[in-house]
Amino acid sequence: MTGPRQSAITRRQLIVAAAGILESGCKGTPSIPPPAIQFTRIPQADVAGSDKHDIIEGAVAGSGKGQQIVLYAKNGSWWLQPLLQAPFTKILPDAKWRNATHLGSDYAALLVNPDYRPPQNLKVLPAVGGPVIAVSVTEGAKVSPSTLLNFSGYEWRARNAPSSRGGRNNPYSAENAWTDERGALHLRIRENGERFECAEIALTRSLGYGTY
Repeated sequence: MTGPRQSAITRRQLIVAAAGILESGCKGTPSIPPPAIQFTRIPQADVAGSDKHDIIEGAVAGSGKGQQIVLYAKNGSWWLQPLLQAPFTKILPDAKWRNATHLGSDYAALLVNPDYRPPQNLKVLPAVGGPVIAVSVTEGAKVSPSTLLNFSGYEWRARNAPSSRGGRNNPYSAENAWTDERGALHLRIRENGERFECAEIALTRSLGYGTY
């Protein structure tokens, strides 16, 4: 049996429910965070390191179709990396990116649209807007993230970043490269669990063209 008291309770419940609907409607849809760039491997800071290079890595969140990374290293001003002829760094399917860079005091990564044409040198980095979707800057690391070894009178960097050469993800380990007490270089391929790890070393500086 429905009485005045029960009707009042029902009306109160309806008012509260309606207020809840209005409140949720005012909140709107959740905002989507803007795209962001993260550095996961930062080369050493070297203000005079324009002739040295290392691997730089990171990840990006919220990138769109066809977008790529553009890298800069700071030596007084910002210089395009790694080469003028190869100004773009691909974003991999797992949202990570990696490339080589000459050393500098600071490093910058730009997320850009396919139509962006990066300048070779900049006094000031571009602001976000137009074809530039996101910009991230970091200081160089105090020490090198790479394992370095000396061989034949030169400094070499042992690779520990994976490679997609040949369309496969090839893992590398710095432990697979070393020199013995006689100065001889050793490179090996080692089985580690269910995968094989490769070895690779690269000079930390460009020697230019010539006979060696």
